[in-house]
Amino acid sequence: MVDKQSNDLKKKGGGELWEENKPEKLGEKIHKSHREKLAPADERMQRSDTRLYLPADLVENILIRLPVRQLVRFQIVCKDWRSLLGQSRFIYAHLKNNSHKFLHSRDSSQIWIVENLDQSPLYFKLCDLRGEHIRGISACDGLILCNTYSGKIAIWNLQVRRWLPDREFVSFDDCCCLGRTRDMIYKVLTFNLVASRYYDSALNTLEAEICDLHSQSWKSVEMDDTWTLYRNKFVVLSLGGNSFWLACWCDNNEVFVQSFNFSTESFIPVRLPFVVKPLDETTTALSCFQEDRISLLYQRHRELTELWVTNRVGDEVPVSAWTKLFSITSDHPLIHHDPSYFVNLNNITIFCEEVTAAGDVQIKLLKLSQTRVERTNVHRYNRSKTKWCAPSNNCVYFHTLVPVAGL
Repeated sequence: MVDKQSNDLKKKGGGELWEENKPEKLGEKIHKSHREKLAPADERMQRSDTRLYLPADLVENILIRLPVRQLVRFQIVCKDWRSLLGQSRFIYAHLKNNSHKFLHSRDSSQIWIVENLDQSPLYFKLCDLRGEHIRGISACDGLILCNTYSGKIAIWNLQVRRWLPDREFVSFDDCCCLGRTRDMIYKVLTFNLVASRYYDSALNTLEAEICDLHSQSWKSVEMDDTWTLYRNKFVVLSLGGNSFWLACWCDNNEVFVQSFNFSTESFIPVRLPFVVKPLDETTTALSCFQEDRISLLYQRHRELTELWVTNRVGDEVPVSAWTKLFSITSDHPLIHHDPSYFVNLNNITIFCEEVTAAGDVQIKLLKLSQTRVERTNVHRYNRSKTKWCAPSNNCVYFHTLVPVAGL
């Protein structure tokens, strides 16, 4: 039978094909395939690893585009990956590739997150600080800072939460923000403009303190009394490790940007591109633009909404100029005071909370551009009507691999 098939194959002129399929050749192939199937698992794994080897730079380029939750799991894959994912160079490069998210504190003690903003937004609970009432929430390099009305301060990422050591004096009106020095040392600034103390009314002096997260020690910082918070609300922006927020001068009531440089431990005021008064019927807010600039969102009634940006700002490069990026003059919704927002190309995405006729709270995303307005309902929840709840807060946020210092 074999001889007949061989003669037929030769007659058809398949010389090369015949050589490859001679009975002895076919036998060798079958035997080799059988040996591979019966080979020990470690030998097959070794041959498979050799075939699937990827250059280190390609592996890094793939990992840097993955979400933080997956990278946390991948730390246990091998020592090389664990070492790579723990390097500062990789951590801060990955931070730049992260997508925008919103943090939302509500019901006094809960912190929720809104993500997947460009498609179907997801809204879920991140944590619950039971027994505490959240006063403020902000983020720096993806690290979350939360301070409570009892004077406690917590810092955490997705894996670890840490409470800072108690301070000697605690005020109901303390404002807190997180930043870092040019040497990548993270610090927390607290200051009190109202100066109302819980237990000693004689201590009516302005006070600012800073805590080094490595040494876990507090020290005083100089602060003058020539300014106060814009609309008595502390909404902080972190850019390049430094903090920025809106304030107004006590003498002329003019609004400006107050900043704190964590390297020099000093307050540095920044002028706005135009005059704004806190009693004007306007909405004014700060956010980041292209990672290294400050953006200013300004709305006057429904007539005009403008977006201004600064020059590139660094630890040693101050704000020196403002430029109008674009303006919206067509009819568009009124933006509530102190909004959190971010800028993508020629549109603005704003986190909004609206109280419905039934007393519920509707969370929405509002996207404004020069040509259109988009509204997306995210979630609806019932506010507690039987107990006191701290006012809600929100801020822009990125997931991070930055470790919490000291742990």
